[in-house]
Amino acid sequence: MTDSLVEFQQVVAQAFLSLHEAEGFALAGGSALIAHGAIDRPTRDLDIFATPSEHIPTAHEAFLALAEARGWTVETITSTETFARTIVRGPFETILDLAVDSPPSEEAVMTVYGRTLSLVDLAARKVLALFDRAEARDFTDIYELRHRFSKDEMLRLAGLLDTGFDRQVFADMLGSLKRFENEDIPLPHDTVPDCRTWFATWRDELAESE
Repeated sequence: MTDSLVEFQQVVAQAFLSLHEAEGFALAGGSALIAHGAIDRPTRDLDIFATPSEHIPTAHEAFLALAEARGWTVETITSTETFARTIVRGPFETILDLAVDSPPSEEAVMTVYGRTLSLVDLAARKVLALFDRAEARDFTDIYELRHRFSKDEMLRLAGLLDTGFDRQVFADMLGSLKRFENEDIPLPHDTVPDCRTWFATWRDELAESE
């Protein structure tokens, strides 16, 4: 991911989050972790979440008008009451995802992208993402977050956000890292073995605590 693409994503996020219709929205996902300086991996998407009280279609339509005024080309892939995906093309191309999600546990903070979920919220949601889908990027993001939060802190935050979070099921999901080849894991090649060891150790710790 080039610095120029990151800069374009920042401009798109700033533009959307500056809209009156987007007052209840905040940056989430990988871009939000990048905004906090917690990770440094490529991402094509801008994930922007809203609480259930916000109206995705209204904000989406307002953004389409703004994008046209900016001279960007937009292509709506999906648009529903709770989710909208739009490809935004300017000097670079990025994907803007608008989605309804659970209310944050903390107030959003301001970053260079605009309103952004707090790092505490992001850590909780990233653990829940691994619990639900366990994509390669979920493992690497949590591996990087170990510098900011202890394992117990991350588990506690996930449990506070989702009462259905089960630590033993999570332990099983940790074992699914083995389905990825080293080249599929978005980390420097020489750090992948340590990443695998770290998650294997965490899985063993959770199994022992059962």
